[in-house]
Amino acid sequence: MSTCARLLFLNVILFGGITPVMTNAMADAIEAPRTEANSDLKRDTEADVERGVENDVGVTNEGMTLAFIGDPKSDVNFRWVELIYIEVFRRLNIPFHYKVYPPSRASMMANSGRVDGEAARVADYGEKFNNLVRIEEPIVSTHFSAFSHRADIKLTSWTDLKDTSYRVEYRRGIFITEKRLSALVPSDKLTIATYPLHGLKRLIHDRIDIYIGAEFRIIPILKRDEFSDAKINMVGRLETFDNFGYLHKRHNKLAGLIAEVLKTMRSDGLMQEYLTQADREFSLMDGEVEPSMWTAKWSLPC
Repeated sequence: MSTCARLLFLNVILFGGITPVMTNAMADAIEAPRTEANSDLKRDTEADVERGVENDVGVTNEGMTLAFIGDPKSDVNFRWVELIYIEVFRRLNIPFHYKVYPPSRASMMANSGRVDGEAARVADYGEKFNNLVRIEEPIVSTHFSAFSHRADIKLTSWTDLKDTSYRVEYRRGIFITEKRLSALVPSDKLTIATYPLHGLKRLIHDRIDIYIGAEFRIIPILKRDEFSDAKINMVGRLETFDNFGYLHKRHNKLAGLIAEVLKTMRSDGLMQEYLTQADREFSLMDGEVEPSMWTAKWSLPC
């Protein structure tokens, strides 16, 4: 991708509104490389989308709708993910949409096929939802960490929770924390919060000892004025997970196309560019950058 073409695309996003399908001239200017193996499938998909018929990858002219568990309008990390998927589906010439749901609702909507998939979940998410197919190229990484108001608690791994009397809470619908904690913490010591804010408030009131969740969600909350004197600190980073997109199984063939596009975007350095753009947009809105707590998985080329 040339520098001019890239700047043109970013200018459209920042100042002209976000559009999942660009003009033919712009698409030609930023055409993505693709392998011979998938070029025929991509071409057939584009033709079927234009005709408004469902094709081998399960797409019609209505395009693809993914469930997001964070709102790109208020969450810098999901704004980053949105930018990535806008470019992915632009390169495939498929209209892209998203809908925001709580985690449990997102799982139900995707697994039942009422939406076409989910934007970003951990690697073994599909163990619980067998109607979903993983896109075999990670989007981003998430750090799951423990937070507490108790200075005596320090954790280095999930197993540090075994055989303790700690009262532990996690967010409803987050599969990986449910899986890890249910094997280590007695059920009478384990509770579920609907939102991270609720769990952190329960820490303040000494109703739990530890809240476990994704750093990128918790750290911005702890910077709010209401938590300025709470003395809640991160007491251990327990695990870092790659996050993958998931599609309903009717889009099994499309998952391979998306993975190929993501690999190309990675090699082009676009992941880091979009992360920088998302942080810049939120700095313009808030007057202060809230750095992304997700990390770009790949190094930029020299």
